[in-house]
Amino acid sequence: MIRRLRIGAKTLAEWLVVTAICMGFAALAGQTNLLWRLDGVIYDAGLDAFRAPPDKDIVIVAIDDRSLAEIGRWPWSRGVHAALIERLAVMGARVIAFDIILHEPAPDDVAGDRALAAAIGAHGGVVLPVTHATHAARSDGEGRPSAPFADAAAALGHIHIELDPDGIARSVYLWEGMNSARHPQLALAMLGLDDPARLHRFTPPEDASQPGWARAEWMRIPFRGPPGTFQHVSYVDILRGEVPEALLRDAVVLVGATAVGMGDMVPTPTSGHAGLMPGVEVHANILAALRRGEVISTVAPVWVTLSSALAVLALMLVMLRTRPRATLVGAFGFALLLPLGAWWALSQLNLWFPPASAILAGMIAYPLWSWRRLEASRRYFDVELEALRTANAGIDDAAPERAGPTPSRAIDS
Repeated sequence: MIRRLRIGAKTLAEWLVVTAICMGFAALAGQTNLLWRLDGVIYDAGLDAFRAPPDKDIVIVAIDDRSLAEIGRWPWSRGVHAALIERLAVMGARVIAFDIILHEPAPDDVAGDRALAAAIGAHGGVVLPVTHATHAARSDGEGRPSAPFADAAAALGHIHIELDPDGIARSVYLWEGMNSARHPQLALAMLGLDDPARLHRFTPPEDASQPGWARAEWMRIPFRGPPGTFQHVSYVDILRGEVPEALLRDAVVLVGATAVGMGDMVPTPTSGHAGLMPGVEVHANILAALRRGEVISTVAPVWVTLSSALAVLALMLVMLRTRPRATLVGAFGFALLLPLGAWWALSQLNLWFPPASAILAGMIAYPLWSWRRLEASRRYFDVELEALRTANAGIDDAAPERAGPTPSRAIDS
């Protein structure tokens, strides 16, 4: 009995050591975002699996290859854009976002500039982009639309899309600007014109001046699907009058490039085999999310750290109290339950909990604890066999003439 108690105490001590190692790893990985690549893969899979339907009244007017072939090489005359806005106004588009850079006037097309500025002002609901200007890879202020266009526009919005270290676009900042994050994201600026009552959810940051490019209110994008999910119509078809008016009546329209050669393409979690998504469609996804209030929040690192450590502790308690077969099932169930729980929170609560740190810690815990349990079993049998040898030593001496192997030799065999 005394020997068994000592073995149990040693096994418990080893369990505590393994538990401390695995909980420490889970806490460290959760706090430092060490496994961001694995978390990104799990996040992308969940976002791709649980898609919300696209908004029917969000329409993309695409500067596609067919439009380039028929209208001519880029850039087009500003008069062409003016004709598009006038046509959209006649068809009843409520808000128009022009994802086209208009930073400089066209000295050789003054009439086109005037026509475009007049069309923008006449519509009264056109949003123009602000960019982050750079020079030699250094920040060089804001790239604002040329004065006639900026003055005529109903709102300005930045069009910067964040790329994660793996090059995939998963998020944006809702507010950006030089020295102060005062410009809303393009989709947020559209929301202010389309549904001002919902804009109160997204208040601008405090006007705190700081050197360089300022950003605030980071947001993960709940993509609706792969490229082409939202309604697309060709730019040239609008000009020709070949698009039914009912399609654009009371619609929110985004005008932007979708032609591959124009370079405004980014990889997204839901791009799939399509590879890249046009920037204008990324803005459409952001607008759909803001309209429905589906802003994905990320659990703070401190809660990820604590939850991961507690999840590993729960797994270790299960493995301490169960048989080896149940331990195996528990470990695999643990590795399956965590991403399922993360996907459920992502789809139902718009909350992202990075599970990779807890998953990997649990996968490390199983072989470590199985190894120590095998060692404990080996020690137990060694002690029991030694006790059996000792108990049979007297029998070996008392029966020297016994035929066959002695009990001690049989134990050794």
